[in-house]
Amino acid sequence: MKQANTFQFIVKELSEVSFSDSGYDIKGAAFEYFIRATLHGKKLGQYFTPRPVVDLMAGLTHTEAILNALLAGTEVLVADPACGTGGFLIRMLKDSLNQLDIKLANREISQATYNDIASKLSKEVFHGSDANESVASAAKMNMIIAGDGHNNITAENSLSLDASIWPVVQENGVINESESGKYDYILTNPPFGTAEGDALSKADSMLYPVQGGKGQHLFLQRMILATKPGGLICTVIDDGVLNTETGVELRRWIMQRAKIIAIMQLPEVTFKPNKINIRSSVLLMQRRENNDIDLLDPDPVTFINLKTLGYIGTGEAIRGFSFMTMRDDLIANALNHEMGSPREGEYWHAFDVSTICIATDNTSRWDSKYWSPEVVLQTQKLLASGAVPIVDLNILETKRGRSPQKSTYVDAPDGYAVVVKAGNVSRYGVIEITDADWIEKQTYDEMPRDIRLEKNDVLLASTGDGTLGKAGVWDHDERAIADGHVTILRVNESEIVPDYLADYLRLGFGSDQIQRLFTGSTGLIELTPDHVKQIVVPLLKSKKEQSLLSKQLRDAEQAQIRARNKAEFSLETSRDEFWRASMKESIED
Repeated sequence: MKQANTFQFIVKELSEVSFSDSGYDIKGAAFEYFIRATLHGKKLGQYFTPRPVVDLMAGLTHTEAILNALLAGTEVLVADPACGTGGFLIRMLKDSLNQLDIKLANREISQATYNDIASKLSKEVFHGSDANESVASAAKMNMIIAGDGHNNITAENSLSLDASIWPVVQENGVINESESGKYDYILTNPPFGTAEGDALSKADSMLYPVQGGKGQHLFLQRMILATKPGGLICTVIDDGVLNTETGVELRRWIMQRAKIIAIMQLPEVTFKPNKINIRSSVLLMQRRENNDIDLLDPDPVTFINLKTLGYIGTGEAIRGFSFMTMRDDLIANALNHEMGSPREGEYWHAFDVSTICIATDNTSRWDSKYWSPEVVLQTQKLLASGAVPIVDLNILETKRGRSPQKSTYVDAPDGYAVVVKAGNVSRYGVIEITDADWIEKQTYDEMPRDIRLEKNDVLLASTGDGTLGKAGVWDHDERAIADGHVTILRVNESEIVPDYLADYLRLGFGSDQIQRLFTGSTGLIELTPDHVKQIVVPLLKSKKEQSLLSKQLRDAEQAQIRARNKAEFSLETSRDEFWRASMKESIED
């Protein structure tokens, strides 16, 4: 690579290749594949937003307005402050140039106008930055291939207050919000982690209006501050920002300064081809002309649940799926309030919630599952019919257990008490302790008394994908405690049968409420004790009816288990008989 004739050969070969007659999807995919294979150091999967997500976000923001504004003589600025290899910027640049070509071909504009607007598009409109210098360099090259003639890509930590992409205006050590707006559009997928925020100086961190939180929290604040009144922001967002208690102040600060237009829940497999397993959404919002400090805006927020992007977790395309058909349908109809709420297409479902309703909720949550019309309405009906929240049934303070130090675990023969974990609660409502961890008497005695289990305690697994929501009744004779991932419910048995409550939580409408209330975005999702307290339970006509209903369910489950075991035994027997019969002659010989 240090030999001049090597570069001469490369230039000669490339000079024979036309980049203008190949679609962006082909070039972008090839270029990003090259980048993935050659850049080293930081894991780069976070930088590549799947092309279907880019297409949907560009469509939701109607970025064709960029060209219309330029043709009307209005300056337009577009930014991606965490641009990776430039996917959003390239998409918008190529779309704008293609639209311009069509207008020239249709004689809607003159050649002089074409040349002027094309020059602005390639030199002035699009700006990006990335904290990783190698990735920023890749974005520059990718933009040049796409037709950018004056690259506005920088390598910098865009969360720093002096970042060139969106410098803030300060007065007396305070950010001037009204003077910091620069961009008409921000489309981005900022890092979900903390690296960029951790790299800030203490002085920079203290100037952010909402303190604390991950780098993503800071990115959202900078997006708001850097957008002109009326400007649009469309960003991928970690669902933890939408629903956790640590995000309440941030969410309310954003709603005061931006109108939340839509929140689109992405399919769980969205980032799995990049080996990233995280629940995420797309947030579309518009900077307000005037701040709504009292949060009195009555306009609706549209929640969209997207069923598929056209591929499975490996990245393999779903046969017969037309992404463009789905995209056009969603863009045309998901935000069309005249169609009523809820509304749906073949691959999406949408409903509206008043901004005031979200603002007056004590959590101000933005996750669609929390506002699910069906679950919210059914919960209200239960309360009206006399159903009781768990907080009124539990004779203990609703809380989780406590996890002992791993170093204190011993084998069962040496143990004094069982440690019940979420993994010990089966999906059939049984607490299994065959492979459970144990602790010695001294450790048990040091644990709080209210996490020591008693007969008929209902145990609710309260954390983690695959375990959250499992429930069972402690019916063993061994001493035991619950660990920090299990909520203990010691109910008033004069009002409710423990088995019925456990079954209601794992399979009844209690399960729907759990799925509505949990917070988080990765395998660390959780149901807090405060969430558990809110779960509403119908007591039916009597405890006898509760017992009968639960017994019917458990009898059916046991019958299913027996049938499955019998079928598996029969299958294994048949396989063995086949093997022996097919080998009989050889064995006899």
